[in-house]
Amino acid sequence: MSDPLATLLDVQTCPSCQAFEPAGSHQCFECGSFHGGAILSNEPPPPEEGEETPHMPEDLLMYSLNPHSKIITEKFESSEQAVTPWKGGGTRFNIDDLVEESE
Repeated sequence: MSDPLATLLDVQTCPSCQAFEPAGSHQCFECGSFHGGAILSNEPPPPEEGEETPHMPEDLLMYSLNPHSKIITEKFESSEQAVTPWKGGGTRFNIDDLVEESE
């Protein structure tokens, strides 16, 4: 008579959902989660790409503790035409308001 538990010798359980899966698999067939760090352990990390931003010298006067120091104001280029004033109503939306508008 064979041992009924012998079918579980080549089986492991998923750490997320506890489903049975073949031993050595890296993705659960039930929940789809990846487990086991062996998948990415042999691959080197991707190379860093991108441009270095030029270092702008900091103006240390902005951080001065002198109470008589002048507050530095920054100017940004912006267009007043790009800003549209709000001409709407409030921000409270109720189902009653929607029913009244549709009638």
